[in-house]
Amino acid sequence: MIILLDLDGPLADFDFGIDMKWNRLHPDKPINFSDRETFSFNNLYDKETVEEIVNIFFSDNFFENLPLVPGSQEALSTIQSMPNTEVFICSSPMFRNPSSYTSKRNWVYKNFGEDMARRLILAKDKTMIRGDILIDDKIHIKGTLEPTWQHILFTKKFNSGVANQKRIDWLSDWQQVLFS
Repeated sequence: MIILLDLDGPLADFDFGIDMKWNRLHPDKPINFSDRETFSFNNLYDKETVEEIVNIFFSDNFFENLPLVPGSQEALSTIQSMPNTEVFICSSPMFRNPSSYTSKRNWVYKNFGEDMARRLILAKDKTMIRGDILIDDKIHIKGTLEPTWQHILFTKKFNSGVANQKRIDWLSDWQQVLFS
């Protein structure tokens, strides 16, 4: 079985990284990006705030300093130890942030070691990547091809309203969901 894990959301806490940097830069105007109820945040804030948030994740080495999602290291270690299971991290780079390519690689190396850094796949179109399961927090993953993988949602507040789709998080019974 080939399992593809998205980086931003299931492994690296992208939302909390935005919160930390924003609130450090704007202590007088705090936000809680982690509590947003939609994937797209363009309509949640005024135009100036949206531009500043975008500047944060387009900044050099933003990804390299993201905190781990609680339970992700233990979960990845358990998944890797499963017989007949191959694990790859599959992430979309940000074309407008060229440092995201290197920064994501460095983040994986720092948090999961050289073996997983060599298993990092950076692809704008995840439907082009073969696998059996993709764990991703994004609700709709569209691309050029019909995916070979089953999409399992990694639970976030913004995707909590999606029904009839398998979902997991690392602090609950993810093994039962993933391997049932």
